[in-house]
Amino acid sequence: MLTLILTAPLHAADLPYTREPVALHADDHDRFYLDYGKRIVRWGRSEERVINHTAPRDWSVSSVRNAVAPKTGAITALKRIGRSECVNKKCEEKIRYSKLLVVSCPVRGACKEREIASWSRRTGQKNYTSYTAGHNVTEAGTLLLHVTKTKHTSEGAKSNTNYTCGGRKCDAQTQREQLFSEMKAPPRYRISGGHIGGGALGKAKRKTVGDAVLETMAATDSTELYDSLGRPHVFLHTSSDRSFAHRFVTQGDAGPKRQEKRIDTRESGAANAAARWGDGGVVVFHYFYRNSYYKGVKATLFEDGSADPTWQIDIDHDDESNPGWKL
Repeated sequence: MLTLILTAPLHAADLPYTREPVALHADDHDRFYLDYGKRIVRWGRSEERVINHTAPRDWSVSSVRNAVAPKTGAITALKRIGRSECVNKKCEEKIRYSKLLVVSCPVRGACKEREIASWSRRTGQKNYTSYTAGHNVTEAGTLLLHVTKTKHTSEGAKSNTNYTCGGRKCDAQTQREQLFSEMKAPPRYRISGGHIGGGALGKAKRKTVGDAVLETMAATDSTELYDSLGRPHVFLHTSSDRSFAHRFVTQGDAGPKRQEKRIDTRESGAANAAARWGDGGVVVFHYFYRNSYYKGVKATLFEDGSADPTWQIDIDHDDESNPGWKL
């Protein structure tokens, strides 16, 4: 879906990629980032950039996770690369070498890499050490990194995780706080599993276990994000009538209130994506199906925390082909 939508005013044919992006990012300068993992494409009003995450000769890229700083548009990636080496001529045994690298790509200029961990394992080896890592960036691009070192033995595995905030040692709680600290208004409410909780809302109890299960199922096809003012938004395909809904928090005389409003009718929102828009706004894209002659993708804009959309338009629709098949 994103390939179709976010190339506007360009066309889907302008993108030489046939698969669905793994994520969508946006910055405060109205630039969108189509994240294909090993390749990330930036689209703006006048700027285009493609970053390909590659590996040295004889090495291959195993995985890449990208993060975009909303204020600057700088990209920070966590990349894992590996290579295998035969131990004997018949190659019955191999040694697998692996590395974890942090890749920093400014808005303009070349990307830079630095290694944060390396390890190896021989075929059948029981005693070895491995590493995993995760990361995020703050509004201005401060790197929040955690690296887990695991020692494997015949008796089991023991792990230890180190946290850093901007290169300095910290802990998991500090990372969670710092992630939101640079927002214009750090959020009082947090999103988890399609639900908005925190503050007074966090004290609300569910009616039954069944309600919790149904709500979690309904949030399966959902997009979660915070706008530039720290307000939470959840867009989801509902299980009750298969429509497309928006969950958000409003502030009134009686205090904060969690709300849910329908954006589109039945058979819509089964695939969706959203990103920040301008100062405090959010734009969401979703697939819809009315009948065999009218189906496609819609874009809906909510400006500055508004409960009602500013506008909704068809981005792509066709009376012959079905854009939903391309999601």
